[in-house]
Amino acid sequence: MSPAVPSRSQVVALYRQVLRNGQQFADYNFREYVQRIARQDFRSNAALSDPVQIASAWEKGVQDAAIVKRQSIINSLYSHGRSVLEKGKPALH
Repeated sequence: MSPAVPSRSQVVALYRQVLRNGQQFADYNFREYVQRIARQDFRSNAALSDPVQIASAWEKGVQDAAIVKRQSIINSLYSHGRSVLEKGKPALH
């Protein structure tokens, strides 16, 4: 049985979901890390042509998106304000 290969629109939607969930982090470093890793992972997987590898990368992406979402929720519960790099934004207190 051949694994289900996601369409281009599904991959783009997953990429956007990961970036959107990453934006929910209160901490600047976590937000930037999620964006950087998402870009790297999706760009490296763009060249895949084997359906088995594509399906495997898709499943990993779905799992990673769920992890980012859960961690951003947990992070928002324990935020301590803004980073020094975010001077223009008011601190959360």
